[in-house]
Amino acid sequence: MQRIAFALIALLLSVIPAAAQWEPLVTPSASKLSFYVGAHGAIVNADMDFGAPINLGSNGQAVGGRIGADLTLGQFFVGAFIDADKVMGDLNTLGVDWDASANIRAGANLGKSKLYGIFGAARTFGSGQHLDAWQYGVGTELQLGDSNWSARLEYVRRDYRNVPFGLELEADIVKAGINYKF
Repeated sequence: MQRIAFALIALLLSVIPAAAQWEPLVTPSASKLSFYVGAHGAIVNADMDFGAPINLGSNGQAVGGRIGADLTLGQFFVGAFIDADKVMGDLNTLGVDWDASANIRAGANLGKSKLYGIFGAARTFGSGQHLDAWQYGVGTELQLGDSNWSARLEYVRRDYRNVPFGLELEADIVKAGINYKF
């Protein structure tokens, strides 16, 4: 998962010079509210710490959808979105069925791309129970041509709070998706 995180950081850094060559989507004084829907796939690496020396890691995949809104403020933006994901793979075998999250994002408009930070709350459901987590991360989004479509790539870290028996549970999630802006 560290390799994926480093690859995502490298990708995010590579967008900045390219974005500097594009024309801005908005003038510095413009503000605009836009709504969007999206779909994504994700790779999940969950890690539960039972205390030294026992550690359990599990991998999985997820597919899901997103609905959100962004308020453009010149070269910056703030937004909110909700994700819902169906969990598959090893995590599903362990009883995890799906999860949902409510998030805020804020960042910079760099021509046809965006760089942003993410903060939110997530709830993971399975086996008749749920776990709550805070999540935080980074992302980039690139408008596809002159259309209303965009592609996005995000890295999110989840820190679960209500794990039984005082265990520690974290998850690293990399999402790749598309959005359609109205």
